[in-house]
Amino acid sequence: MSRPQNLLPALLVAALSLYFVDLGGSAIWDANEAFYVETPREMMERGDYVFPTFNYEPRVNKPVLSYWIVAGFYKLFGVSVAVQRIPIAIGGVLIVLLAFLLGRLAGGMDRTTATLAGLWAATGLAVSPRLLMFSRRIFIDIYITLFMASTLLFFALAERYPDRRRLFLTLMYVAVGLGVLTK
Repeated sequence: MSRPQNLLPALLVAALSLYFVDLGGSAIWDANEAFYVETPREMMERGDYVFPTFNYEPRVNKPVLSYWIVAGFYKLFGVSVAVQRIPIAIGGVLIVLLAFLLGRLAGGMDRTTATLAGLWAATGLAVSPRLLMFSRRIFIDIYITLFMASTLLFFALAERYPDRRRLFLTLMYVAVGLGVLTK
């Protein structure tokens, strides 16, 4: 049997294929998705990244971080359905990675057992239908989940490694702040 550490690359490749294949294969089908793809396009068109609009009407009921993320990808790769969904898919894969890291922390001090716990956590989450669906559409709930999982990871690291507690708690508070900026 292969070592658990050797299975992680296979898990990540499988997750990447599920999360990124044919992202542009379907049109925007949800009203919420339209908000999060059109607003950044309008921001770029107007050159105003502070005051968001949708259909050129003010849209100030949501924080702008999620719009900025999509606008950044538009700048890098151009405006298309697939490009709109890439940052969300990346967020989904990062959530799977965080599940691996949290599973490893919870798995104890034995390296093999911890790695197996991380792999089980990541595998279970990677094939979760809801996470996969949300990671292939523009649902900003992926970002809030990502930042809240980061918050939990940094808290767990602060507890596990008291000599670096201040660093991990600072990172935890940054993650909380980013989470607030996305929802």
